[in-house]
Amino acid sequence: RPPAEPPVPPGFVPVGPVVRGVELGTMPAGYALRLANGRIVPVTFGRNVRASPTRPGGQEAVAARPLPHGRFEVAWRNDTNGRVSLWTLAANGRRLSTRIPTLPQIISLENAYGHDLDGDGAVGLVFTLRSVSPDGVELGTTQLGYALRVNDGPPLHVRLSQTLYASDNRPGNGWQAIGARRIAGGYQVLMKHSSGRGSLWRLNPAGLRIGTRSLSPSDFAALEPAFV
Repeated sequence: RPPAEPPVPPGFVPVGPVVRGVELGTMPAGYALRLANGRIVPVTFGRNVRASPTRPGGQEAVAARPLPHGRFEVAWRNDTNGRVSLWTLAANGRRLSTRIPTLPQIISLENAYGHDLDGDGAVGLVFTLRSVSPDGVELGTTQLGYALRVNDGPPLHVRLSQTLYASDNRPGNGWQAIGARRIAGGYQVLMKHSSGRGSLWRLNPAGLRIGTRSLSPSDFAALEPAFV
């Protein structure tokens, strides 16, 4: 028979998922981690100040996980803007450092935690379909911006540079992607402006924009059926 789980200590209320044997919870004195062996590790910062839903204030702890060398990580979410921060804890629960992850890092972290860290209602990357071209290229959006998908594969993000993701807000100013298709050496994305004119983006196989071409309203209308 598998060994019985250690009893939950009195006053410990779970507030996050169990991640590789580490569970975040609250106790009357503040946040604590419950380990698989039943040990309780209080979460502290500064001069042994106990972290709690009101300390340090303006944010709440949402999940925890083990790190190498006996350390832990606690993910926090800002109550106002949803910003995520990460505390690295020593084996005794004392905060050693804090870092602010980028949005791509948060998406990866949500997969590692199996939990929604930023409060957007999703765990990991979510692809929302916008259009499908006659040759089967799907154009959609994720939390990062525009993305293409082929044969139900992973989303391929459309990028303006190595680190800059294209979206309705980037470039913005009335532009919106409406469709995509395959071409030799990559893809094309058809952009439409609120004025009726268009633009054709050329992407390399990795989704990086490598060229653009302006389209008159009549040119746009002629090309549109090949994209949607």
